[in-house]
Amino acid sequence: MKHLLLNLFMAVVWATSTKTFSLLNLATGFVISYFIIWLMHDPRDHPARAMSYPLRAWKLISFLLYFMFDLLRSTLRISYYVVSPLRRLHPAILGVPLTAKTDTQITVLANLTTLIPGTFALDISDDHRVLYVHFMKVSNLDRARNSIPQGIERKLLEVMR
Repeated sequence: MKHLLLNLFMAVVWATSTKTFSLLNLATGFVISYFIIWLMHDPRDHPARAMSYPLRAWKLISFLLYFMFDLLRSTLRISYYVVSPLRRLHPAILGVPLTAKTDTQITVLANLTTLIPGTFALDISDDHRVLYVHFMKVSNLDRARNSIPQGIERKLLEVMR
């Protein structure tokens, strides 16, 4: 957390020194200060957590890009389904096996699944191992069932672990 605060502080210092407080300039300062922190980080300080902030920040950026791409792809797919005849839709409610263990991980995953057009998280099993999801169109049951654990859940757990 202290690295993130330092990173944000350095981005504001960058914007102040360049006398331009735009979103692009703050983002530029954030990226530059991120690399400065990464270069100056001494892994001998905390060997077990070496490179934890830079690695976590990179994984978070990777997750956000993945989620935005998946959101765009799903939006386009659902838009196509809306203008196509209804007989092409094959909705299904499937039990999706979960790798996520904590309540926080499961809650975030369920919310992100619901945000993606065409999917809606309905319920969680009593043992917290299965998430029940409504899919708007399913052509292959196994592929639909595995799309969440192999996609967004895998990327989310990289960030949250």
